[in-house]
Amino acid sequence: MPDLFLQKGFPRLYESVLRLPVIRSIRAQEQQLLHCVFTENLQPGDEVLEVGAGTGYYTFDIARRVRGVVALERAAGMMRILKERIAASRARNISVVESDFLSYSPTEKFDVVIAIGVLDSIDEWRTFLDRCISLAKRRVILTIPRSSFWAGIHSFFGGMMGLRIRVYDLDELAQHLNDRPFQLYETGLKTRWTHGLTVVAVIETTKV
Repeated sequence: MPDLFLQKGFPRLYESVLRLPVIRSIRAQEQQLLHCVFTENLQPGDEVLEVGAGTGYYTFDIARRVRGVVALERAAGMMRILKERIAASRARNISVVESDFLSYSPTEKFDVVIAIGVLDSIDEWRTFLDRCISLAKRRVILTIPRSSFWAGIHSFFGGMMGLRIRVYDLDELAQHLNDRPFQLYETGLKTRWTHGLTVVAVIETTKV
């Protein structure tokens, strides 16, 4: 099966789907929560790795809070849009690297590793999560789609782009993290009757 993230035209399709009303509502709530999480967990002197930076939806918010961001993106089309936005913003503390995450070999660890929206399409999630933890000195921040009514909506729009969206059992995640401290924050159209689509996880990289 072809890797759709690398197909010509996918970045523009991705941007179009993000503008759909229900997706915008979910993302707006997610963004508000992540704004608070970034404020609480990022420090001015931090060096941050953003895995799967895409077209930069969160990159600039992160960069305003820290010393430097390495925006890692494997899709050339996504990376081209991100570079255009960096140039237009004149941001000086964002470096873009074109690489698959599991093939990326930095010379030093980062203070914080961030992966927003990446676990949605990951098969070997344990390997991915362990790799994030191994590269972070202090903590990992990531989003996790959980089983819910909204997950069905998310899967539908993912299917429009030819993607299979994965949802997660949070108990299974906790078991994998073992004794590492972590916090979960639920968002994404959470109501009295349904779970939100997204859980934001903040994982400490040292065990208790």
